[in-house]
Amino acid sequence: MSSRRTSILLIAAAGLVLGGCSKGRIKTYTIPKEKTPAPFMGQTGPNPDGGMPSMPPGHPAVGDSGQMGLPADATGGATASAADNTLSWTVPASWQPKALGTMRRGSYSVSVANQDGDISVFEFPGAAGGLVDNVNRWRGQIGLTPLDPAKAEAETVAMKTTSGLPFTFVDMNNGSGDGILGAVLVRGDESWFFKLKGPSSLLAKEKSAFVDFLKSVKAK
Repeated sequence: MSSRRTSILLIAAAGLVLGGCSKGRIKTYTIPKEKTPAPFMGQTGPNPDGGMPSMPPGHPAVGDSGQMGLPADATGGATASAADNTLSWTVPASWQPKALGTMRRGSYSVSVANQDGDISVFEFPGAAGGLVDNVNRWRGQIGLTPLDPAKAEAETVAMKTTSGLPFTFVDMNNGSGDGILGAVLVRGDESWFFKLKGPSSLLAKEKSAFVDFLKSVKAK
């Protein structure tokens, strides 16, 4: 009787030991799934200074339209690179490409003797107001009074590019203050405006380069 009782007690004790060991070894862990970081998209809103959202460090600068400045070509000049341009052109090596702002198809600067000039290329649908209105608009930008249609047209000169495109050229360089060298090209349902604005003395030195720039314009 004593032996049987002892056996039962030993079996019961073994069961308690094994149960305790199992409870000590078996544990369940829940590991939270890692979240994939979202790609960098700049700030969710505009910069405090306005303009485009912030870019990562080292990202090339962009203009208001989000387009890059134009790259230099192998000859040291630059060529128009906007994919939707229907015209192309070659820029003098001394002109520096700038980031394209809103509506600009081309944007450059030139410096001569500590004087700076701005070169812009714009394209608009249709006649964009016509030749006379645009000549007078440019005159207003440099403080000149508007002209009547006959006198405004008399201020212009007809010219052609090397590829045969017709330009209307105007020289608003009065020898003092700021001046404008401008040209208008109407092609189909597009009006293109090419302009160099800066001190009159700079315009006198850059006129030949600007005319060469205009003559290089051609259809893609």
